[in-house]
Amino acid sequence: MSNAMGAASAAWLGDGRIVYAMRDDDGSSLWQSTLSGAPVRRKGFPGATLFVVNASGDGTRLAYAPVISQTDVYATEVTSSLALRQLTSHRRDDYPLAFTADGAGLVLLSDRRGHGMDIYRQELGARDAVLVGKGGCVHALAPGGGEVLVGRELEGALRFVGYDLTPGAVERRLPLTARDCQAKLRCGRAGCVLSEKVDDRLVLSRVDPASTASTPFARLAVSRSVWHLDAAGERVLIEDDAKRLLSIATRDGVITELAKPGCNLDFAFWGNGDDLFLTCVRRDPLLHSLVHRTVDGGETTLWSSAEQYLGSVTLSPDGRTMAVALRSFDANVWMLEGL
Repeated sequence: MSNAMGAASAAWLGDGRIVYAMRDDDGSSLWQSTLSGAPVRRKGFPGATLFVVNASGDGTRLAYAPVISQTDVYATEVTSSLALRQLTSHRRDDYPLAFTADGAGLVLLSDRRGHGMDIYRQELGARDAVLVGKGGCVHALAPGGGEVLVGRELEGALRFVGYDLTPGAVERRLPLTARDCQAKLRCGRAGCVLSEKVDDRLVLSRVDPASTASTPFARLAVSRSVWHLDAAGERVLIEDDAKRLLSIATRDGVITELAKPGCNLDFAFWGNGDDLFLTCVRRDPLLHSLVHRTVDGGETTLWSSAEQYLGSVTLSPDGRTMAVALRSFDANVWMLEGL
């Protein structure tokens, strides 16, 4: 029964058998077992996450739902109504990390090679992305936009390397380190900020990737390490566990509480100046939205969907173009007979 410990869902059959779903390297499988017998793989579902819905009382029929999700990158001009145009359509998941310094291309994260996230570059008018180098668990674009910073766990710590944005670039070892993959790194024109979980607090520090120097400027009671650094590198935007939306100055750690969003906030990020973008989730009925908040507090919904989920978002250096990751889902309930 050890294989069942990671099951996504399971059902008892009337004759004492158990059927359960297990994740594979490239999808899920349906397994069957008993308390004393060896597990047997009944059916594979490549590219899907499998959920066991229910089983009939006599144990001969099973309802199951293979859920297929796909994340692609879209770009749009930042206007009152977003006109999203699809940039990537690979069968693997793609995410935008940042625009290139000239705003003409994107640095992407993708698991196209099937063994974790790698770094790619794609021009906005191109159809294909070009591999830059191997990824890790933490990624950021360095100040100036000429190098990607990658953190990987090695020898009991998170250690960083850098790639310039050319195909097949050779990585160079950086002095910067962090505790583990819970860390987050973001960079702006003024420098970089690193977050780490320390004693149930989120510690924000100014760091220089080219040195070991680290200057903490804030400690927060925050469960989620979800925050955004403005393009200047001078302010962090974060929601704490008390649901307060906070702006934190990276220079001296001064905290300014901002007006509460008029929605159930998923994450927030800086636009131009003091403008904000808010991604919101309504549960019943389900609706995902992107909201623009101006400096005077006015909020405008730019995009909403019940079928797609808005993931990572990044703005071009001039703030006029936005790249987003949209995750789409496809799920139907099926019946398996003759168990």
